[in-house]
Amino acid sequence: LMIGIMGSASVPLWKINLFALNTGTAWYRRAVVALWDAGRITGVDPAVLAAQCAHETNYGKFTGVLDETYGNTCGLKIRTATGDKPEDHARFAVDPFGYPVIGALAHAHHLRLYAGLPVPDDSPDPRAVWISPGSSGYGAAEVVERLGTRWAPAADYGTKVATIYEKIVKS
Repeated sequence: LMIGIMGSASVPLWKINLFALNTGTAWYRRAVVALWDAGRITGVDPAVLAAQCAHETNYGKFTGVLDETYGNTCGLKIRTATGDKPEDHARFAVDPFGYPVIGALAHAHHLRLYAGLPVPDDSPDPRAVWISPGSSGYGAAEVVERLGTRWAPAADYGTKVATIYEKIVKS
């Protein structure tokens, strides 16, 4: 089974919220609400966004180099990143209630580009201007399983995100 990145919500919001409630932190529960809206606006399946966010942030526990103050739902890096240090990652303002709305939109835009679809010129994705038709990222993954070695260096990256997606669908 290949999981499409683009498409309407494959599960209702209440199901994603229930999954977040049972698996994640308060930050992850806020993130999935922001990701739901970002997905609906951009045409990216919100369940895919929620699964990738769970993988990238360890369900909001942030056991990597970032923390919730980055407002970054997917580990998105800046164009001049040289490694995996905190300063290599994009920072996005969060709303007054702690929802990572801008980071969620950047996340959805970045996935749209990987699926081979354009984003607005004013996208908050700091790398959007470098991912365009003909570049290595544009259209590199229309399905989640193909994100490995493209979104992240690990070959099994897409499979890991797909496994979380399946857990959301079955929750």
